[in-house]
Amino acid sequence: MRVWLLAGVLLFGGTSLYGQGCSQCRDNVQQTPARVRAAYRQAITLMVGTALVLFVGVLVVARRVR
Repeated sequence: MRVWLLAGVLLFGGTSLYGQGCSQCRDNVQQTPARVRAAYRQAITLMVGTALVLFVGVLVVARRVR
């Protein structure tokens, strides 16, 4: 049950992933060409994926040690 709950949170909890976080970033990105905005969105997705992998990895290691 917990595994399914965790999977659901990880899969469906990232709805705000595609939004620009702070207003300063949003204002700066709006003044750039479309290709640059697309690159920013891809970079945000990449950074979120990296952080998620690190977070889940730490959880797995902590669970195994315990």
